[in-house]
Amino acid sequence: MHSLLSHPSLMDCRRLFLRDYEVFINIGVHAFEKTGEQRVLINVDLYIPLALSTP
Repeated sequence: MHSLLSHPSLMDCRRLFLRDYEVFINIGVHAFEKTGEQRVLINVDLYIPLALSTP
């Protein structure tokens, strides 16, 4: 992950991140999967160019 953060195209970007956001949702393909809520963890890294996000 560190090598991605030092990539030249990301040097002029603002980084927003969401770590280990936990939700319990009804999700699945098979009937037995849909009978109860399942734990889902969400992790997001979002890079926005400073030129587009600075007033």
